[in-house]
Amino acid sequence: MDLPEKLVAWLQDAYAVEQHVQRTLQSYAATVKDYPEISAGITGHIAQTQRHSGRLEGCLKSLGRAHSEFESIVAKFLSVGQAATTSFLKDAVLSGCAAAYTLEHLEVATYRVIITTAEEANLKDIAKSCRDNMTEDLHMADWLLERLPGLTRRYLDQASGYGG
Repeated sequence: MDLPEKLVAWLQDAYAVEQHVQRTLQSYAATVKDYPEISAGITGHIAQTQRHSGRLEGCLKSLGRAHSEFESIVAKFLSVGQAATTSFLKDAVLSGCAAAYTLEHLEVATYRVIITTAEEANLKDIAKSCRDNMTEDLHMADWLLERLPGLTRRYLDQASGYGG
């Protein structure tokens, strides 16, 4: 497989990941409806994720390609990985936050590979689109990580009356 074909395959995989993240975040948004700050952040990132998919479609179109049916296989794989990653947390709000955080880092790593490949192929527009997506995903991962202590304290307070 030559460089452009690898790039197409990885862009298609990234598109599949974005579709999975969107579904995961939509589900998590329903879980955190009683947490206004978290709900607003998740809802905002759903819109960003939709834009990420659009950018990826544009990258693929510039290469004369479209997203692949492979996305369903990747989404199934991610669902298994997500379940394994969050099974140790029994609270849906905490486990959802951990899952979202994990997925953001999967996206970041995927984009890092694609950016490097696009740069090697001298495809600056694709590298820029993926860098924009990666930057937003890094920001979201940081945002989620900053909120985990507060979510954990709230869970502890509700679960056992622990007042800190």
